[in-house]
Amino acid sequence: KIIQMPEFSSREISNIVWSFAKAGRRAPELFTLLEEKAIENLDTFTDQGISNTSWAYAKIQHSSPKLFDAIANMAIQDLDTFSPQSISNTVWAFAKSEHSSPELFKAVESITIKKIQSFKPQELSNILWSYAKIGYSSPELFDAIALESKSKLHKFRSQEISNILWSFAKAGIQASELFDTAANTLIENPRIFKEHNI
Repeated sequence: KIIQMPEFSSREISNIVWSFAKAGRRAPELFTLLEEKAIENLDTFTDQGISNTSWAYAKIQHSSPKLFDAIANMAIQDLDTFSPQSISNTVWAFAKSEHSSPELFKAVESITIKKIQSFKPQELSNILWSYAKIGYSSPELFDAIALESKSKLHKFRSQEISNILWSFAKAGIQASELFDTAANTLIENPRIFKEHNI
């Protein structure tokens, strides 16, 4: 049994579940108890705490629909204060957990388009992957990321290019210029792709 759950702060809760997930250690009873405490104290979590917690539950594959519903409701209200990394990690967690939240994905679409130049390649590729994985249609977001990415693909890592191309193909969205740019980038810089990404 865990000692006096009320003593754990929101930061401690997010750090604990993140640490277990990062280490690949499943602890179902602990995660269930911390889920309840997280829901009770969600308004005290930072954006990083929210993203780390949702990432951990998704990574460890601990089903937590009530927690994800609560996170979605809170994030929608405060998304403008979230960092690009927190936004990216949070939608990744929802997609990984296959937890649908159209309202959250709509809000993320809006804020990402609005602040797209603030997002790093990994964050953009993770967001696209999440939308394609969960099956949320967002042509406007895909077009915005394609436009933002095509002139910077030479700065992207192999996994990021792979995720972006996969996402467009999976979503069935045409992006001829992006694919042409990707082809030229890979031909000119063959080392950019690691063998497992091809």
